[in-house]
Amino acid sequence: AREEAFSGMSSVAAPLRASGGLVIGAMVATGNASQLQDKKLLECGQIVKRAADFLSQMSPNIRTLESLLGQN
Repeated sequence: AREEAFSGMSSVAAPLRASGGLVIGAMVATGNASQLQDKKLLECGQIVKRAADFLSQMSPNIRTLESLLGQN
């Protein structure tokens, strides 16, 4: 998102998912809009998505949350 919520700020986000696909949170990165032009924003989005996917698969805290939500 480019300057949607705050002037001069851009952000990218990706969902954190439980193993069944339930969205349980989000990973967000923000930065100065002048430094995050289209190409850089796309690159950052891909990095954030990979990190969110990794965290979703590997974090014991997410597996604990799944248990609390009755997802496993």
